[in-house]
Amino acid sequence: MKKLEESDSMLKLFKRRKEDSLRASILPDLIKPSLIENRISCIKVNNFLNRVIAAVGFPRFIREGWLDALISSEGDFDISLFIEPVSIEFV
Repeated sequence: MKKLEESDSMLKLFKRRKEDSLRASILPDLIKPSLIENRISCIKVNNFLNRVIAAVGFPRFIREGWLDALISSEGDFDISLFIEPVSIEFV
């Protein structure tokens, strides 16, 4: 009787793995973009244009609201900031 229970549990285990492998094979097709187009000034992914702009060498002091003009402009965009303090000796 115990052997039968063990074999049933093994069958369930293998059946579950088969379903998982099916999901794993379908998942990339569901999340990958339908179009990736390299252009001179940007990359088009599906219907979205993507461009990276890097600004290096911010002034030592900035005024309040220094990003307001960019944030309040029209358009659909994401902003990512990476600010690393530099020692005064290098300024």
